[in-house]
Amino acid sequence: MKQQKKKIFQHENHKKPVTRRDFIAQGLMAGVGSILMPNIFSYLFKDVYAATPASCSNASMSNQIAFITLDLAGGYPMAQDFVPGGRGGQMDFLSSNIVSGIPANLKYGAIRNGAAIAPDTTYGVAMHPDSSFLAGLNAFLPSQFRNSVDGFILCGTSNDDTSINAHNAGYLVSAAGRSGQLLPSIGTEGSLSGGNASAAVGSEVSAYRPIRVANRRGAQSIVDRGGLIDALGAARMQKIRTATAQMSSAKLRDFRNMNLTQQIDELVQCGYINADSLLSNFQPTQIFPNDPISSTDDLAVAYATTNLANNASAVVTRLVMQNFSGVGTITLGGYDSHDNTATETRQKGFQAGAEVGKMLHYAARIGKPLFIHVITDGGMGTSAADTSVSNLGNAQNPTFGGDGFLSRPGDNGAASVCAVFSYIPGATRGAQVQNSGRQVGAFTTSGVDISYLITANNSPTNMAKAVALNYLALSGRESELKSLPGGNGSDPFEGANYSKYLIFKKAT
Repeated sequence: MKQQKKKIFQHENHKKPVTRRDFIAQGLMAGVGSILMPNIFSYLFKDVYAATPASCSNASMSNQIAFITLDLAGGYPMAQDFVPGGRGGQMDFLSSNIVSGIPANLKYGAIRNGAAIAPDTTYGVAMHPDSSFLAGLNAFLPSQFRNSVDGFILCGTSNDDTSINAHNAGYLVSAAGRSGQLLPSIGTEGSLSGGNASAAVGSEVSAYRPIRVANRRGAQSIVDRGGLIDALGAARMQKIRTATAQMSSAKLRDFRNMNLTQQIDELVQCGYINADSLLSNFQPTQIFPNDPISSTDDLAVAYATTNLANNASAVVTRLVMQNFSGVGTITLGGYDSHDNTATETRQKGFQAGAEVGKMLHYAARIGKPLFIHVITDGGMGTSAADTSVSNLGNAQNPTFGGDGFLSRPGDNGAASVCAVFSYIPGATRGAQVQNSGRQVGAFTTSGVDISYLITANNSPTNMAKAVALNYLALSGRESELKSLPGGNGSDPFEGANYSKYLIFKKAT
């Protein structure tokens, strides 16, 4: 019998997938659970030549905000969910939102059921009240935690369907001092950024390169001594241990009142070294528990009905929030949903919002701050309205229709938006916001306003730097942006418009 070839689904408006990136974007390849260790040598020696610390005050991980990038691979139309306003901010409504996929009868200010359609500001950042992303957030983040969430958007042009958009700010945040007890950074993809999008140009430092972790096995392998020795070789492991011990001795002179074990532990806790002794202090099940995971476990509650062991988002979120890794990137594939409907796009939006909701829920349950950066590569064009109707009876498992939003036939990177969410335990929404416009850049009825705040809106790298600027601002450290890699000692946003790039301020 002649063997029949299996046909791969191909989107109508896209070429046949041939690269790994193509398969991820079209949702045809999931992250394979693995951990790559090629840079563990450089990470073990990270900051060895730095000045000896007097205390943990500058390096303590417990005083820094966890940072996770959610990378929607394929070009998701976030401007349909998040309100892109004019130069006055999100509430500076445009006369038309067609470019965002919103028809005249659903635009902001249009009369519906006797009242004007107004954005939803439950999370600080303004969103369309019918947003599927918003529905995902609401479904997985209980109402009692929402008042401590805030956010903003960035408007900027972005190349369509490509991994070369340098949106990922992970290296910048690592360089700013967000470190992990075991690893500087992790990601669900084996790329230099750990995700689909590339890192901000000039920010890549080998010591902070993400290790790929996509499931429980990969997470537990981080502290598997046998696995580490197999990866590096016994001779090299001994060399690392010896060299680390020798270099550490010079840095321990300010800790003479402690015994050697206490001194090493102090340096490890401060994030200055990750000596081999650290590996013996952790068991794999401390990093990620084996089954059965208690139904009352905070991660199990936040990621309800999820197979935690094989869910990359849950694994990365736990490792970052528990400070095993400093920074994390989670890639969700299949956001190439250009099927000339709004239905698939809105279903994908719900899934993305649900992921953010779960992350925030976990952060709230364990009482730790979290900064989430949601990015995508490009945007989508529009055509006729999709009038299919959603079934929202099950809040956590709805079926979305177009509900009158415009269909999505192809790409439009000139209508691209990325979003930021922050969670500060105990904070009141607005307390950490100094620019109530909650928007960097602006839109016109044709898309991104390319003549306004051009430092960021025509450069994914500078958009990433604007995110890093605001991350630093939550700790009152925005002046440190100029010292990060790729900045050449300068802050690209300094000048008369500086305040328009700075949305957040020090959290209190």
